[in-house]
Amino acid sequence: MKTSNETYPWSSKKSAAVWRGSSSRPKGANERKWLNQFSIDDNSTIDAKLANKKDIEETYMDFEDFQNYKAIIDLDGNSWSGRFHRLLCMNSVVIQIARAKVR
Repeated sequence: MKTSNETYPWSSKKSAAVWRGSSSRPKGANERKWLNQFSIDDNSTIDAKLANKKDIEETYMDFEDFQNYKAIIDLDGNSWSGRFHRLLCMNSVVIQIARAKVR
């Protein structure tokens, strides 16, 4: 069985960050919308897309294909990120953005 480093060597990765997710957060969805808009404005730095049922083919990406990028953005949703531990096992830098707790 090949390792992530053998299957997705660093030298062949895109020099950009990737993120996919929904805008379902009732509060604080602005981070996700901002990330999506930044990607539209400059897609050479970040490849981010909000999940959209209407355009699912355009927004969907297999989880394993995240490893084609040098960085993967992990953005908390309604609670903690359930995929964070899996991202750490990929041969990419993980940028974890946690939502600040407001008291």
